[in-house]
Amino acid sequence: MAGEGYLIVTRPERLVDRYEQTFLRHEHQGFYRELRSATSLVDPRSYRGMSRDALEAYPSLDPEVVEAFRASGRNVDSDRRARMHLLELIGPETSDEFDPCLMNTFDQAREVRNLTDEPDSWEIVYASASSLRPTEQTLGIDLGWWGLEFYSIIWDTIVCPTWHPPQPMDFAQLADKARGLNEHVLFDTAEEATDFRRWYETKEWAERDNFVLVRVDAADEDHRGQP
Repeated sequence: MAGEGYLIVTRPERLVDRYEQTFLRHEHQGFYRELRSATSLVDPRSYRGMSRDALEAYPSLDPEVVEAFRASGRNVDSDRRARMHLLELIGPETSDEFDPCLMNTFDQAREVRNLTDEPDSWEIVYASASSLRPTEQTLGIDLGWWGLEFYSIIWDTIVCPTWHPPQPMDFAQLADKARGLNEHVLFDTAEEATDFRRWYETKEWAERDNFVLVRVDAADEDHRGQP
């Protein structure tokens, strides 16, 4: 799988609003208020990392496959023009380089975003697990799974805990670690991100996996990435 490329991701404020309005049920409200109080220096709506429901290519040109996705509850109807074009750009799943979200150039990403139902609700970022060397457009270092879901443990512990939420007894330590986050709720250095990963993996509630560090850049027509 390619170690760098452009992603079209949902703007963070929309995701946090949706999380607070739909995911948080009554029994989780106290937990979330306590988390937000403990990590009051962090504005979840400022998160600019990779874990933001990246736009995926349309699942298939085969109607039966598409119907199977629909029957499973997957949304295959929104942003259809954009996702169809993304499928055309990346082609069929024929090699380890395939990823349904990742594009090679900013121009490709802009074309696809402009075909979405609401282009202003999406942001283009450049993500690299190949090089962590910062550029002038670097927002910071995220960490989690590279590819497919682009899951971030920053997102799942501090921004909108969903799959592996921290336990309240660890909120004080989490708040201390969160002090190292920048204005984009990312780490400025690989060393800080590695330290957070090391702490995270000591917790019983944490996910266990081979998490990687990922540099995330703001992207525009002048962005060319960095090998």
